[in-house]
Amino acid sequence: FTSHVRENERGNQVNKMITYTATASNGRAFTRNSRTRIYTHAVIALYPDGRGYAAFATSRDRAEAESRAWRPQPPMTRDDLIFEVVEVTA
Repeated sequence: FTSHVRENERGNQVNKMITYTATASNGRAFTRNSRTRIYTHAVIALYPDGRGYAAFATSRDRAEAESRAWRPQPPMTRDDLIFEVVEVTA
């Protein structure tokens, strides 16, 4: 991933905005912008109709932990949700 830091016209270091993209298995893309964090993975929750949501993480371990936290525990179940952990591109 590229560095967030660049120099402006005065030579001062400033953080630049980086857009991160996580692509689900159905082709849907989720994006997030950051000036300070470097994201490597995301957990994506998808409904059968294509709707979904994503949380970006700074490591695969954190994304997998987030995925486990999202999964409903008994007595609540959500068989219609599909969870994926994917790599992020910048």
